[in-house]
Amino acid sequence: MENIPGVHQKPKVQAIMLYYSSRMEAAWREGNDGVADFMLQKITENDQYSLLVSRDRQVLAAKLLDIGKSLLRDNKKGDAIATNGARACDAVKWVQKAFTMTEQMDNAETPGIA
Repeated sequence: MENIPGVHQKPKVQAIMLYYSSRMEAAWREGNDGVADFMLQKITENDQYSLLVSRDRQVLAAKLLDIGKSLLRDNKKGDAIATNGARACDAVKWVQKAFTMTEQMDNAETPGIA
């Protein structure tokens, strides 16, 4: 059997994105915002995430949206207004990335996503 270039590209991208997203989510739950943000960058700067199937992209977008919403919910009483403003800006970044994931999805594959 010949070695065809790119034949394993989709599974490879799926595995990489699964690692990044799992690590991102774990870091977030541990309160390690820096690592979570770094993993978000690794996901979004990798232009091959477009090779993911729609279901995987939906799951990834849901994770990003959950983190963005939790940034808004988890404001502690007594936080300074500047801190709340910074958290709101961070939340917007996560929510925007979630929408970016879903914008490029094919509506025919996921009829309810629109």
